[in-house]
Amino acid sequence: MKKNIYLMIISCCIVPTWATLYNFTDTLGQTAAIDVEYWTGTGIYETILIIDWNQSGDYVSESHAFGYRWDGSSTTVAAMLEDITANGLLDIDTGYGGAFVNNLYYNDSDGDQHAHNETGSFNLGSTGDVFAQWGNMSNDWTMLGDWEANQTGITEEYIANGQLEGINVIYWFDASQPYENLDVPFATVPEPATFALLCLGGLFLRRGK
Repeated sequence: MKKNIYLMIISCCIVPTWATLYNFTDTLGQTAAIDVEYWTGTGIYETILIIDWNQSGDYVSESHAFGYRWDGSSTTVAAMLEDITANGLLDIDTGYGGAFVNNLYYNDSDGDQHAHNETGSFNLGSTGDVFAQWGNMSNDWTMLGDWEANQTGITEEYIANGQLEGINVIYWFDASQPYENLDVPFATVPEPATFALLCLGGLFLRRGK
């Protein structure tokens, strides 16, 4: 019984370690807490890549974030993806000389094995507003809601400090599948008073025994 109580107290007071909460500041000076799977690179410039596999599989978590830091030199989305995949569990398959994304694979901490079941069907975009809403492609193919749609291949698109890069699973060929927006995995932070009450409740149970 004592062991169970100790475990309960520990579970209340310890934050899971697989995705790390990071306070990201965008180009507008806004800050938001994002759950980042892992970081790649060094330098004072940073961006976060968001990949949303949506309903392409039975996932506990569909959207995942990957942080990237560099020295500020001109860096393409392709170069960023190459570095991130070389540094962790994310993997990529490209086509057309590496210019387009065929598929993205990731085994996350929930045990989910992410992959798209329709090769090559992705929308890519970027934004300097961390709270921008992803949406349908505009008629002129320049916008995805509030996000700027990538107009060229990933070898021609460049990342920027304080900007989010997004890759969203879509279905070009299977019209029976719904269109879903990309969701940024904002961190869920327990409200301080609630967090404290959870821990104190466990301590009171321990004392009562």
